Amino acid sequence: MNRLRHAIVGCGRVAPNHAFAFQAIPDCEVTIVCDREISKATELACQYAIPRAVADAREVFSDPTIDSVSIAVDHAAHGRLVLQALKAGKHVLVEKPIALDPQEAEQAISISEQAGLVLSPVSQHRFDPVVRSVQRAIEAGALGRLSAIWTSLVCGRDPDYYRTSYWRGTWAGEGGSLLMNQAYHAVDLMHLLAGPSRPGASAMSNAYLGSVIETEDTVAAIVSFENGCIGTVSSTSAAKDFWHSSITVVGTRGTVEFDIGHPTKLRHCSLVDSRTEEHIRAACLAPSRPPPGVSYYGASHVDQAADFLSAIRDGRRPAVTARDGLLTLELIRSLYRIARWY
Repeated sequence: MNRLRHAIVGCGRVAPNHAFAFQAIPDCEVTIVCDREISKATELACQYAIPRAVADAREVFSDPTIDSVSIAVDHAAHGRLVLQALKAGKHVLVEKPIALDPQEAEQAISISEQAGLVLSPVSQHRFDPVVRSVQRAIEAGALGRLSAIWTSLVCGRDPDYYRTSYWRGTWAGEGGSLLMNQAYHAVDLMHLLAGPSRPGASAMSNAYLGSVIETEDTVAAIVSFENGCIGTVSSTSAAKDFWHSSITVVGTRGTVEFDIGHPTKLRHCSLVDSRTEEHIRAACLAPSRPPPGVSYYGASHVDQAADFLSAIRDGRRPAVTARDGLLTLELIRSLYRIARWY
């Protein structure tokens, strides 16, 4: 197969991660970037020596030379642009969430399956070495029966973060805020490590940022899993700390605690199986490539982009499927409803 040609739609905060990731793959080239603010597209194109910058996504989707696209725009536009890209015959890597409307997500999944197109939501932290090593340990039974998975995220956001954005902090544009955006990855990793879930209870407030956002700045939630494990999600953006995360997995044969900052850190690891414990510790000591964009996005977009392109070439499912993204979307929406914020 010839070199795959990729395009990026949306040139905001996360776009450098996509440009860097796809350009790092030898058999791929990024040929078009697109943003409704053409200055942003031009800036990204200049930074990464991408030959073409446009302001209309329809130019990208109608280009027969483009094989695949990244969708990295505001949340509300994800579903619409994913559908347009798939209908134009493009493989799609979409930033989370896959859509705000689960019905749009279901429609996109149906189109992609019927057309044999790869559709994958971005969950880059699933590719972090520490996460992969913990996942393998769980699958091998090294943690025994899982009893609890606790997630915590503190990510300070000041009012200007929302005032300077046309979509953040709004139900229509972001579909929530803290839980749908920053804490999304914690919920997603809970599904990866503990499996299918159902919501238990949730409480939310916006006492700190309520004057500038419609949505939540603090959340506490309980989730139960089909395997009997109980999970918690605790997060706030009403804080001084810029980014501090923690995920603790407790099983009958051991406990692991790590974060998803950059670089990732192993905070605690104690397993009955000492060999598996050594493997997890070694994964956290491996050299980490520097992130090309915002630090806490990490550097694993490269690994997900490589898996995405490999799935296209091999005609297989990607490691992160659209169903994975829909599962996380539905749980988050359920937690909003339980907290009466939807």
